Amino acid sequence: MLCSHIVRADEIRLTSSSTKSIDLSVVTSTATAVTVDWGDGNSVSTDIAQTDINGTPTVISGIPVGEVILKGNGITLFDCSFGSVTAINLASAPNLIKLSVNNNSLAALDLSANTVLYSLHVETNPALTALNLSNNTALELLYCYDNNMTSLDVTANTKLTTLNFNSNKLMNIDLSHNTALKSIYAVNNQFETIDLSKNVNLTYVSLNTNKLKTIDVSTLIALKSLFLLNNNLTEIKGANTVAKNGTVNCAGNKLTFATLPQPEALKSTFTYAPQQAMPILTSIKVGESLDLSAQNNVKGILASAVATTYAWATKSGKALVAKTDYEENGGVFTFLLPQSETVICTMSTTAFPKFTGTATFKTTEMSVLAAGGTTGLAQLEDVKVNVYPNPVTDKLLVSSDFKINNLEIYNTQGMLVWSTKADAVRVEAPTENLHSGVYVVRVATEKGLSAQRCIVRK
Repeated sequence: MLCSHIVRADEIRLTSSSTKSIDLSVVTSTATAVTVDWGDGNSVSTDIAQTDINGTPTVISGIPVGEVILKGNGITLFDCSFGSVTAINLASAPNLIKLSVNNNSLAALDLSANTVLYSLHVETNPALTALNLSNNTALELLYCYDNNMTSLDVTANTKLTTLNFNSNKLMNIDLSHNTALKSIYAVNNQFETIDLSKNVNLTYVSLNTNKLKTIDVSTLIALKSLFLLNNNLTEIKGANTVAKNGTVNCAGNKLTFATLPQPEALKSTFTYAPQQAMPILTSIKVGESLDLSAQNNVKGILASAVATTYAWATKSGKALVAKTDYEENGGVFTFLLPQSETVICTMSTTAFPKFTGTATFKTTEMSVLAAGGTTGLAQLEDVKVNVYPNPVTDKLLVSSDFKINNLEIYNTQGMLVWSTKADAVRVEAPTENLHSGVYVVRVATEKGLSAQRCIVRK
């Protein structure tokens, strides 16, 4: 990697806002001496014995009092990281192979003269919004994370093997020319889509905390690690093999049992829980059906498909009762009674056993309305009401610790079938005109509302 043609008296100039000592790390292509003027007009000479850019560089320390000027023959490595550098001039340092200017205050970086540059660290310069790399065709390692770049053009950098631009503001990037890439780090940007179809040599991809909705890794036959945490993914194409043999983290997305990778076995690490709540209808009427059957009978990490267990509950945690509140047929639910609160479905399966505890897989909230379009039970409060006997065959008795003002009975379609006004703590309701089935008794007392389910048997 060392440059065969050495330009004499390479020179690097920089300005620093530091009032304390800073470090400059240097390697030259031959054993020589470099001089540093810390801005006071006095040049201090330092011997550079290290000629291997992968070895330990020589560190020169001093307090900048003006423009710092470093001169030497064949400067191949230069590092001024953490130096409070506000500007740097590299026009007279054409032999640079490795450059590190991270953790400074650079707003611009001109690399047009550094055509043999192999490795560049320019991370954590918050004022840096752009980077021109069009002349740096030898670049293989690029680290430019923690800046404020909104775009990055690497189409000329066809030799890149490692690209790290975490924590910028990129919405898109053209990687079609970078077929040598092996690792890409693009965490905490703003990608909704990214095309990796040409990057067949990738072994490591990290795209955590973006806005991705879908991604296709089916062409990445060498891929061993895939990190997609906290996006908006509803689909990951071609991830089954990676999830089976490598490492995949796709938690925090909008994936479901049906759309998660299905490795059918595990040889490494597959992290998929939790996921964002699965979107369903915001409301449904009694008698209407909700189809969640696609979440049933999936393989996941197993060799054979297994059934999914569904459980419905109100937002406050009260469990809904099968054949009373709803009926199920293979993951298709028909609701029988309106609900005073929104309801949520929790799903579990041994195909994806990590969906437990706080990582339980749930749907979004849904209102269950009466056939007329309302809950029929709005504004219910926790008022103690007794409904007996239950089941009832003749007369229904309702009592409360508070005076009952109104009593209503609804059928499973949410329709009002009987009502009466009252002014007592105990009310009797006839049932001779009611068919056998499930009903909801809605009671309005002087302290609030309540509802109880009852069964009528004839």
